[in-house]
Amino acid sequence: MRDGSAPTRVSPCPPLDVVSRHLDFSPLLSTGEFGTYDSADLVQARFMFDRLTALGVTFVIPDNTNGLGCDFGNTLAATKALAALAARYNAEPVRATGGATKMHVAQMVGVNPLGSPTDPATLGKMDAQLLDVWNMFYNSTDADAYAIDGNSGPAAASGAALAGAGYRHPVSGKPLVVLYVEPSFEPRYTAWLKANPASIGNRFHIGFSDGNNWRAGLYGWM
Repeated sequence: MRDGSAPTRVSPCPPLDVVSRHLDFSPLLSTGEFGTYDSADLVQARFMFDRLTALGVTFVIPDNTNGLGCDFGNTLAATKALAALAARYNAEPVRATGGATKMHVAQMVGVNPLGSPTDPATLGKMDAQLLDVWNMFYNSTDADAYAIDGNSGPAAASGAALAGAGYRHPVSGKPLVVLYVEPSFEPRYTAWLKANPASIGNRFHIGFSDGNNWRAGLYGWM
């Protein structure tokens, strides 16, 4: 997963049969009630991790499609906190030894905050955005990882542990990032990756979503 890794062939996600794969899951608070919560509430997040992994869910995808750092940085801060929590969660003996399901965090970013999907300059801007994702989640220093809210104390996740908590696609073994794009951008960025082997996008397994929920070959978005 370092410089010089082979380009990833952009491939769709497997089709999801939402009928046969329905999950018996209700989004309750850790108190057992329905209500609102802060995305960076680690008590609530831990509760959700426990419930999701009990059902066999192995990764979640936080939504940063309005731009990294939008809403005063709150969504990105919550995404970092979730990733660090997943790293600590997976290091607990019962999961580290394979006795329970681990939780991982993939990433999702968008094209619309970067400019027109048909503007050639947007291709480079997407690369710059993905470089930010790479450095924050897969090439973080220990100091940066320890600085994530809630990631402190003797059990704090290091930069390597943070990278290990990222979800890697089972086909390519590369970190999954889903791009929320206009339909016209998908073929343009796919061609860009093929023409530019050094593109940061080739370090990721790229998936696409365009808001047409559950359309064959794309990731869903709500």
